[in-house]
Amino acid sequence: MSFFGWSNISSFYIDLRADLGGTEILQPLMEIYEKPNIEGYLRQIFVLTDGEVSNTEGVLGITQINAHKARVFALGIGDAASHHLVEGMAKAGGGTSAFVTYNESIDKKVLNQLKNGLQPSLTDIELQWEGVENAPNAEKTTVPVNKEKTLLGYNKPLESTSQTTSVNKQSPKRIPPVYDGSQLLVFGLFRSECPTAVNIKALSPDGPLTLRVEHSADNDVGTTGMLHRLAAVKLVRELELEIAALDFQDLDDVSGREESKKKEIIEIACKNGVTSKYTSFVAIDVSNKNLPSSMKNLTMETRYVPSQIAHGWHGRSAVPRRTLIPRKSAPVTGGVRRTKARRKQTARKSTGGMAPRIQLAKKAARRSPAIMYTVSDSNSDSDVDMMESSAGSQENPVVEKLISLQSFDGSFLLENGLSDVMGISLKKLKSDAQKHGLALKDFATAIAIAFFMNKLAQEKDLWELIVLKAKKWLAKSLSKGVDVDSVIKMAAASF
Repeated sequence: MSFFGWSNISSFYIDLRADLGGTEILQPLMEIYEKPNIEGYLRQIFVLTDGEVSNTEGVLGITQINAHKARVFALGIGDAASHHLVEGMAKAGGGTSAFVTYNESIDKKVLNQLKNGLQPSLTDIELQWEGVENAPNAEKTTVPVNKEKTLLGYNKPLESTSQTTSVNKQSPKRIPPVYDGSQLLVFGLFRSECPTAVNIKALSPDGPLTLRVEHSADNDVGTTGMLHRLAAVKLVRELELEIAALDFQDLDDVSGREESKKKEIIEIACKNGVTSKYTSFVAIDVSNKNLPSSMKNLTMETRYVPSQIAHGWHGRSAVPRRTLIPRKSAPVTGGVRRTKARRKQTARKSTGGMAPRIQLAKKAARRSPAIMYTVSDSNSDSDVDMMESSAGSQENPVVEKLISLQSFDGSFLLENGLSDVMGISLKKLKSDAQKHGLALKDFATAIAIAFFMNKLAQEKDLWELIVLKAKKWLAKSLSKGVDVDSVIKMAAASF
């Protein structure tokens, strides 16, 4: 096995080009899900997108049906990113979603997604409604054993909870994991009676968790139908997702199942005044029946209104352009045949594939006060303008430089690159290492951690995982009984 550091990875992705034509994500997802998981590891998929696809429902469907195999975290980049796609993939895959817009740092958003993927969470969440008949019942499906030592338990089957059809309904039926700092929102729709309490059960990092929430008159919000409509919207969207997932399930009578869910959607939508794929509403004015003849038999006129998009992401500009990708891109890929599919899916061209590279991969550009980048695509009617400002959107170059010096195993080497970043001579660093009786690699790692924590504290979102990995390596490398924090504090005295 070959190990690569941050510098190797950076040199690789800086040469990548978004020149493969249209956005086609369904086929890659199908290939990923078909591959077996590595034993002892839970697969987690991170999706970054700056546009939309024509087969969104297919993408959400395959994500939903494979939720027991992998968690999906999605990040939308720019104003053209599809919220339906990004939020839908995260919900279907049991992960989280986030968006980064113009003049925001994509680095921090990506790292926050990575933290969510690494941190333990509340799982196997079940709700038991008291005081009602035909309450939604939960059924469990056991998935492969998690052999990784985590706070959630070792060799313990991970179970996903789903709900069976009932007269009373709950949304979401399958409650996703809850991460630190996030909230849990569950709607219950009941025919007549009101529940007296709800019992919440979950698996926490410290073991099983139970919480009982009683319902009282103080919780009554009145006769407003706002919450009912919100619940209906959630339930309808979930049923639409279940329909999309039918195409990827090896089931009998798929059309019958789809028709049943379609009727359920129509019933809920019509009862609560919610639009869906199968329902729409027309406003009728019945207050004035005596309309003048001039207003009768009017023909509806339509007109095209161009979308207003913030300049700097996908707008036009008169600034001289610099082409960053080949003008002749690969042709848009064709349709993908799905299992049990009844519709051919065609790929749709992405509106701005260069967005992440402009933010992440330009080291030289970040030294300039303000730089405009424009991508010209022969397959598009508009130019993609990328503007980067030195105020607010740029990362600290010292942080990036220091991060790039970390080795794959988490350690740092005592060399010129490290001394240059810290502004301390290499001779002094080696002298301090000998004075404290530490190996050069141990001392370099300790002082790098100390530099992050003391000199770059405001950039913690960027280096938090770097320091965590470095501390783990240092704890293994130091002699038994040596306290890691005391070594880091001792190394900090060198600057």
